Amino acid sequence: MSVRDALPPRNGAGPGTAVAPAEAALPMNMPEQGMSLIEVITTAIEQQTEAFTVLLPAGSDPARFSRLVLIAIKSTPDLMKCFDSPEGRSSILFAGLQAATVNLEPNTPTQDGWLLPRPRKIKATRNSPEREVMEAEFAIGYRGLLKLMRRGNNVMDVRARAVRQHDLFDYEYGLDEKLVHRPAPAGERGDLTHVWALVKFLNGGTSWVVMDKEQVHKRREFSKSWKSERARPYSPWTVWTDEMWCKTGLRELSKIVEMDPWAAAALLNDEQTLRFDPLRQALVSAEPAPWDEPDNEPSTPITVTATPTTAPPPAAATTPAGTPPPAGPPPAAGDELTINTLADLATWKGVLEPIESLGKRRAKLVRAASDYFGTEYTAAQLEADEGALTLYRNHLNSLPDAQAAG
Repeated sequence: MSVRDALPPRNGAGPGTAVAPAEAALPMNMPEQGMSLIEVITTAIEQQTEAFTVLLPAGSDPARFSRLVLIAIKSTPDLMKCFDSPEGRSSILFAGLQAATVNLEPNTPTQDGWLLPRPRKIKATRNSPEREVMEAEFAIGYRGLLKLMRRGNNVMDVRARAVRQHDLFDYEYGLDEKLVHRPAPAGERGDLTHVWALVKFLNGGTSWVVMDKEQVHKRREFSKSWKSERARPYSPWTVWTDEMWCKTGLRELSKIVEMDPWAAAALLNDEQTLRFDPLRQALVSAEPAPWDEPDNEPSTPITVTATPTTAPPPAAATTPAGTPPPAGPPPAAGDELTINTLADLATWKGVLEPIESLGKRRAKLVRAASDYFGTEYTAAQLEADEGALTLYRNHLNSLPDAQAAG
């Protein structure tokens, strides 16, 4: 299935009639066919116009959106470098699709969001050496996040404000909640101390959150532009500090606001490089979002049935010095093991490899799963993806014991 088929219907459109996987959008030898880099980029974006037609709300101009994406790329030299590799080319096309799903114009005076270049090192594999590529991600702006939240069901208004040291600010949770903020005169407000965000519902109710400096700075540490010494002077956390504090408050508020599924997905993938996941047949983050890690834990363990093996455990006399003692006899057929993490899967696979250490089994599983799915997994990504763990466990179950142990 292609990305075209994976795109869900929107505004009455049928299931994606949009775009094939980005790797197939343009062959790697395109420049050798007499096309300049600008022509390659222009062709690639124009090929996505049909995708934008499907994804954009009715009445939008997909040709104009394609031009906005093209202008953003041509005006940013590092974004043009994304077309030097299949990974970079995929990322920039997927970032454009991500912006289209929520109808936020990239890199325009509306400041809805930005297509941003990010360098990434790709680890060496069996078939290729380590290399660095330039990839793109779509970052939602403060104004863009306000738009997304105001589209929510039963939402009348959403607002956020940054609080400074000399402002009059008081809040209280409980049965008689209150939120009071009177800014001090301009030039006398002092340093930032808090941020609050509030939503008014159509039914007359309100909800609000307050975050202090420590909480905001903890979230700031996840920003790639802030973590980079080279990029920090140009980071939005440096240039638009108040707006980034407000965006952080809105992100916290979004946990209690019913948002459009497309908007919720875009917020989850905010400032993340996207890839096409063949398991889910959808665009997903190429790396786990640190602020959402607690929600990635599976709520219930995955129960599997152990496959018996005829290979007896090695005798104690033949165990090499310093090697952990062999595991006990494998579970009998029908015995149940809990597969809840990568470590559990590695332990389960250890029935076939009683001598090898858990760490080595984990590393081998990550490499083997990456080869099996055709997707470069890290241990953290495979750990968080219970669907991949289940599918790969079933794959191991289908192999002869000797082959699975290898």
